[in-house]
Amino acid sequence: MRMQINGDLIVSGTNRRLADLQDVDKKIEIVESGKNTNGEYIKLSDGRMYCFQSVEGRVDITTTWGSLFQSTVISTPNFPSQFIEVPYVVYTNHFAESVIAPDGLPTTAKPENVVLLRGTEGVDKDYKIDIFSMGRWK
Repeated sequence: MRMQINGDLIVSGTNRRLADLQDVDKKIEIVESGKNTNGEYIKLSDGRMYCFQSVEGRVDITTTWGSLFQSTVISTPNFPSQFIEVPYVVYTNHFAESVIAPDGLPTTAKPENVVLLRGTEGVDKDYKIDIFSMGRWK
């Protein structure tokens, strides 16, 4: 079923026509994108920026932390492009044997370092962590 509207449809609380809202996304453009040794980034014309990074290696998870075991600190690289305010950072762990915990706070230049936690001790364990960050570049 398709609805047809004759005239303006005003979106409640916005004082904007639906047609205007539909055009908003079309006006946002990619103004720059790039890749370097720290990852990839996309800058949009509205000031948003998205960064994509990966960190992988091997780590010992042997320090007791309550009823869990904690790894040594895993250092994260600087963002591939700097934000003007602290961004929102999301980590994805590709190994089910552990969970990610932050070790510090992110800055405009770098996501926080992380540690891995698990229920049993582990020596020389593989890890791969993807980092997605979003914030403002202008």
